[in-house]
Amino acid sequence: MRPSRDHRYTPVDFEEEEEVRYEKPQNWFPKNHGRIEQERWALWKVVLLIEVLNIIAVASGIGAWSLSKKWKSYYHVFKMPYHYTTTQTFTVNKTDLHLALNTNEANFYWLNITRDHRNGLISLPLSQTKPLGLEGSGPKTAPGESVFQVDMFHQLHCLQRIRSDLISAKWLYQLNPNRTDTDESSRHTLHCVDYLRQAVMCQGDMTLVSTGVDLEFDHSPPRQCRDFEAIGRWVKERMWEYEKWTSMITVGGPFI
Repeated sequence: MRPSRDHRYTPVDFEEEEEVRYEKPQNWFPKNHGRIEQERWALWKVVLLIEVLNIIAVASGIGAWSLSKKWKSYYHVFKMPYHYTTTQTFTVNKTDLHLALNTNEANFYWLNITRDHRNGLISLPLSQTKPLGLEGSGPKTAPGESVFQVDMFHQLHCLQRIRSDLISAKWLYQLNPNRTDTDESSRHTLHCVDYLRQAVMCQGDMTLVSTGVDLEFDHSPPRQCRDFEAIGRWVKERMWEYEKWTSMITVGGPFI
């Protein structure tokens, strides 16, 4: 075997063999040893970074998963309807006011959307509500149960109260003696109330709210809500500069 030109080898003799072999010195490394070690360490750093990111993602996912699981079980335990239907009756303009103005048809409808469902008051077994962290109520009901209100009906009740005052409050007529239930301002306001009514019924908030003996139903559990600030940022990034395109401007923006 021919010795290398780049390294010194020490010949080793073996009694039983005539062949002369050479062994490498203990401190011998290939010429590119340093570069290989650097590449290897860089690879390990990348692997380590990926693992750290995976741990963060898993930790964040567990929190979101546990919250979503809670809400899924919420609907599952009580067999709540959570499917959606498509409707063409959502009136967003101020021309379809048959359920907004002060008429017998509209008044009957507003009264009965809550009364027909007893304001959304229900009685549920504590064995189902306690594991979900729902606080019990004060009013008496069947043994081992508690009273709750489906919050959509509380929201509708509040809108019904607002509408009732708008169409009957004497102070409004005192402020504006020329006011009638059918003038443009009143029609617009009643449209706004009815629009909110449709939005509440469309979203169908099934949050179960408990109450004290006062029947206020204000003991609300934690809710899963849209991030209003995030929505606001998204809107501002795409803001329509309506001043450039329309003259229908009032204080607060167009069409208000």
